[in-house]
Amino acid sequence: MPTNRLRRRSLRRKPRKKRERLERERAAVAAAEARHAEALQEQEAHLAAAKHLIDLAKANDPVSEPKDKTKKVVQDDSLGNSLDLLVATPSQKIRDRIRANEYIDLWHLTADGMAVATKSKLSGDM
Repeated sequence: MPTNRLRRRSLRRKPRKKRERLERERAAVAAAEARHAEALQEQEAHLAAAKHLIDLAKANDPVSEPKDKTKKVVQDDSLGNSLDLLVATPSQKIRDRIRANEYIDLWHLTADGMAVATKSKLSGDM
């Protein structure tokens, strides 16, 4: 009979242990939910602070005029005749061949080749 008493006691303890384990799990879940809620509140506070800073920055900045999509070129007529710049570029024929993906001699893209193209352009030999 002593074994029956032990069995009865052990049977009584199992539900208690199970209940305690469930309570610990519920407490852990509740703690995790509390941490999650706290993190969400902190994140919302950061977002509110960021929005406030953006509003302050917009309030302090002068209203900028909408920019045109095209670039405005300022041309000073007084400098137009005093500066004659020669920029070495390949001839129009070579540029057309490049656009058409045709073969060209690389010499035409060197400084010497572009100088010859510029001289012929200025002399009107093209």
